[in-house]
Amino acid sequence: MHAGPDQTHDLDPFTLDHDQLHALATADRVRDGLRHYRDNRVAELQLDGVHLRADVEDEEREEIVALELSYDGDGNLVCLCDCGTPPDRPCVHALAALFARSARGAA
Repeated sequence: MHAGPDQTHDLDPFTLDHDQLHALATADRVRDGLRHYRDNRVAELQLDGVHLRADVEDEEREEIVALELSYDGDGNLVCLCDCGTPPDRPCVHALAALFARSARGAA
């Protein structure tokens, strides 16, 4: 899952462009993440420089799940989410948080 930060995003490694977001997961999962973002399910978003933390409402359970995103030493995105998706695969909650962060960076 290398969509890692590039030189255009040195200040915020979680602001990804369209192609980088779509390189992270299947088209269906990206679409679901975008829907979560557009439905305003990203309740909290905090960047501390090396981690992006978010609280995102799960569409099915209608509960908030907490997640933390970071990059490993090889530049691969690591997603730790309460939903239980393996850390090497971004879940819809992680994608929603990345869409939210990227939208803020573009503003």
